[in-house]
Amino acid sequence: MSDGSSSPLRLAVGAVLAVVVLAIVLIAAAVGAVVEGVAGITDPAGTTSASTSSQVAVAGWPWGQCTWYVALRRAQMDEPVTWGGNAWEWLANAEAQGKPTTSMPLPGEIVVYRRGGPYDPLDGHVALVVAITPTSYTVSEANYYGLGVIDTRSIAWPDPHVAGFIV
Repeated sequence: MSDGSSSPLRLAVGAVLAVVVLAIVLIAAAVGAVVEGVAGITDPAGTTSASTSSQVAVAGWPWGQCTWYVALRRAQMDEPVTWGGNAWEWLANAEAQGKPTTSMPLPGEIVVYRRGGPYDPLDGHVALVVAITPTSYTVSEANYYGLGVIDTRSIAWPDPHVAGFIV
């Protein structure tokens, strides 16, 4: 008489349990990815959509715009944005306040883009430099792909669209 340890029913239950455990692991991984996205961490494709819970207000900056995102990130770095204006005006406005600027990218700096080309023809664009190589620089930004969309892009250097960098 068999103890039932290898019965077809017991094997089927074991297979179902293995599938359930695998499903739980995959769901937990997906939840972790969603939590990272809400926290503003980019996914492997380099983009996330900011959700309602990540819509942190930054005084003076409209949510979801590039200026809002860079002002938020710089505030987190204890380097607040104390000037105003549209993105393309940031370089001159920061200089007017005595903030140092440069023509070469370094991590932590704000890159200010000229109006037009791949950027908004009226407002320009700003982003935060997060990494550099001899031939490129990487930025973290919002509103390049759409309002509230936070992404990370690597861009060839030198970049003719750059007006300058705010230290």
